[in-house]
Amino acid sequence: MSCKKCLVHNGKFNTSEDFKLVKQKITLLVQQGEMECLGEASLASPYIEIIYKCLLCGQKWMLSHPDQAYRGSFKEVE
Repeated sequence: MSCKKCLVHNGKFNTSEDFKLVKQKITLLVQQGEMECLGEASLASPYIEIIYKCLLCGQKWMLSHPDQAYRGSFKEVE
């Protein structure tokens, strides 16, 4: 279960600006030591997908970067 600190967004992005804002929030959480980057999710995926872990609640998240018409997403992973 995610905490209020790591729940910066859940689901697909509507615009590229949404992606940029969430990416900035994640970067800040990593810099503050509240979230950790675990690396790429899968080399088989056609998209850039990075896994993050909240160090406060343990929830893992996948940030999928936008690519052309695909807007990307930030979603919980098990």
